[in-house]
Amino acid sequence: MQTANPIVRAPSKELLKAAATLNDAVRHLLSAREHISDSMLRYESSHDALNLTYVAIRHIEAIINLARNDVALAHPSMSLARSAMEVSIRAQWLVDDNKVFAREQRWIALAKEE
Repeated sequence: MQTANPIVRAPSKELLKAAATLNDAVRHLLSAREHISDSMLRYESSHDALNLTYVAIRHIEAIINLARNDVALAHPSMSLARSAMEVSIRAQWLVDDNKVFAREQRWIALAKEE
């Protein structure tokens, strides 16, 4: 049985501190979920934006885990960071209109793409 890959380069104190800061931000964001009312999720666009936010959070959690283990994992972390950013931008775009039907039109356009 093969053991886990050895650590190529241990993370610095600064990197560990940055990972802890990101982890705190994720915890705060997740704790804010209790303030989301059912009326806020009445439409598909809002519901989907929230789900996209959860995808971004999972990407960020993976970045945190990679950062805590090995600096050699920086390149996969960069890919995850880009994905987290793109998903976050999409989530914001979905709900960034005061008109509900404009938001729903955006959601339909995205659903057609997929």
